[in-house]
Amino acid sequence: MTDTVKPADTQMSEGYYLDAMNQLNEKFKEIEYIKNKIMTQNESLKKEIMTLYGLIRVLDNMITDSYEFPSEVVCFSEIIRGHASTVIDDII
Repeated sequence: MTDTVKPADTQMSEGYYLDAMNQLNEKFKEIEYIKNKIMTQNESLKKEIMTLYGLIRVLDNMITDSYEFPSEVVCFSEIIRGHASTVIDDII
């Protein structure tokens, strides 16, 4: 079997190729922009979660150090702190 040359009408023209590459480049830039936006949002969310975790720890320490809170509140505080710790370990 010999190699055959495709007719000119079935070959990809230079203009068609450049147009396809330009579309691909535009799509790449769009995806890169979306990725960067998501990464920035992710970093902001991590900072917010860390802030909330710190506040929960402070609240838990204040409740634990005081004898004025009902046992239900102390238990609830410990549950929140434990859950926050789990979330922090899993996400961050």
